Amino acid sequence: GYCELPELMSWNTATLAKNEATLERDIGSCSRGIDKHCRRHFWQTASLPRLFAPDNPDEFDFGAFNDLHQLNALATDTAGDGTFETTWLAGDYELMPFNQLAAPEQRPYESIRQTGTRPFPYLVQGGTGRAARVQITGLWGWAAIPEAITQAALMQAARIFKRKDSPEGVAGWGAFGDIRVGRTDPDVVGMLEDYR
Repeated sequence: GYCELPELMSWNTATLAKNEATLERDIGSCSRGIDKHCRRHFWQTASLPRLFAPDNPDEFDFGAFNDLHQLNALATDTAGDGTFETTWLAGDYELMPFNQLAAPEQRPYESIRQTGTRPFPYLVQGGTGRAARVQITGLWGWAAIPEAITQAALMQAARIFKRKDSPEGVAGWGAFGDIRVGRTDPDVVGMLEDYR
């Protein structure tokens, strides 16, 4: 989860203290909802090698859920037979964007371009063989969970927890009728917008 249980419980200790299991579930579901909304995850994983199907010999984007924090190995399958026989050296490529450390928070790499004469192998339209021609091993995700993501998770988890008190989306009644709970919290959406 993108926030901790004690943080969430500190918002309203008397109400929340007896509902730890529910709150943990709310934190988890809100964190995965943030992932889906932003089309990326902010935790790090050194998963199995990831495969890519470039459509350009010079550069390609990693795509959704493939933010790269650290590249350990890059290999390509020139023949399209599923064997990644060509290992690339550090001077053969560069990760993009440049200067990702210059932002207020360290951002991951989102694409790669070749810097030499060796192109990325790609499947031309109507060609044969496997489409996945590039294999990258590395550390995926962000260097640290951004503060805005933690805050959004806290706000959304607290909102979800309170949702049990608003059946049918009605939080109460006022002088002008029902007080309804909106589908989305504009503050949460605003915090996530720069990360989508």
